[in-house]
Order: sequence, then structure tokens, then C-alpha cells
Amino acid sequence: METPKTYTGYGEDGQVVISKTSEDANNYLNPAEVQKAVEHIGEVAEEQAVILRKATYHLRGEADHALIISATDMSDAISDITDIQERVVEAIKGSFVDVYDNAVKAHDEIQRKLNEQMRQYVSTYPGVVR
Repeated sequence: METPKTYTGYGEDGQVVISKTSEDANNYLNPAEVQKAVEHIGEVAEEQAVILRKATYHLRGEADHALIISATDMSDAISDITDIQERVVEAIKGSFVDVYDNAVKAHDEIQRKLNEQMRQYVSTYPGVVR
């Protein structure tokens, strides 16, 4: 990940005229915070899936006494529902995989611009020759 850089401008006598560090892009977009938010979404999805599974398992206990509908045992139908719930949770979590990577790319682009702005500022500061 790109980081802030320090730029130093020197006068004709070789003395430091200015030394400044660019602003940190984390002030605008912090990928670590994005990652925490993505993880939280996954945790919420898991918590809700547990609630659904408990309700489904409760139905499974009652399925032993249920009628066979369209030649399908209710236990099979409930197993299918459980499988679907698990796939939904994994799909939700998987859909956010690229969010962190995109946040890092955007962060790095911001940091490069901030670094370049500071480099230009220092290089054009009065008295700086190199």
C-alpha cells in the first residue's frame, strides 16, 4: 500500500529550506476500516443464517409427522432449504471480496496524488534549488 512521503528542498548553500510530508490517504479512505466493515457484514449474514437454520431444524423435527407432498419427503425439502441458506451466506460474503481490493487501489491512487502534490509544493517553494 502506498504511504506518505517526505520531500526536502535545499537552497543554493545546501541547507534545508523546507521539509514536508504529504498527507496520509487514510484520512480520506482507510482500507483497514473498509475491511472491518466487510467482515461485519459477513458476521451479520452468519448470525442471521444461524437463526434461519434453527427455525429450519425445528421444522425438520416436525417433518417426521408431515405428509409426503408431490412424492417429496419434507426432510429432503428442509435439507434443500438449509443448503440454500448456506449458499446465500457464502454468496453474500463472497460478493464483498473485491471491496477491500478496490479500496486499496483507490487509497493508493489518492496517496500518489497527495505525494505528487507535496513534491510539487516543495520543489517550487521559494529558495529551493534542488
